[in-house]
Amino acid sequence: MARVPFLTPDLPEPAASANVFRALANSPQATAGMGNLGGRLLTRGSLDPRLRELAILRVGALLRCDYEFGQHVLIARGLGVTDDEIRAVRDGDLGAFAPAESAVLRFADAVEQCYVDDAAHASVAGLLSAEQLVELTVLVGYYGAVSRFLLAMDVELDEGVQGLEHP
Repeated sequence: MARVPFLTPDLPEPAASANVFRALANSPQATAGMGNLGGRLLTRGSLDPRLRELAILRVGALLRCDYEFGQHVLIARGLGVTDDEIRAVRDGDLGAFAPAESAVLRFADAVEQCYVDDAAHASVAGLLSAEQLVELTVLVGYYGAVSRFLLAMDVELDEGVQGLEHP
């Protein structure tokens, strides 16, 4: 059971019924800020959607956040990410991916560990524009923050979503 009450946020469906936003609704400022940035990263970003979802899955896996990982499994599948690839991200088998995807996943690891050395930066700098590199870095930080919020508030999974055991 979540450590804060679930409220009804002033958001359109399906976001208004998602447990993450129902928990965040205890702070209208947090809801507005997190919702705005998250929405922009998901729908208006320049990063390839498949790379975006692989990076988000990796953050969820690194932080052992069932909610974040499970939610983004659904999105990733819609982009053609296979169950084998989802398991590989979860288990840290980053060599199972094409070089560009593997570089993005390793960069996500480095950002989450707060240690982006020259090699980690160089591995993606040749693949992404400056805009995409900044976006990827913000994306990893954002989903790290969301995952930490979900874990700290013990927000339970939405109906029909599995966590890290999924798929």
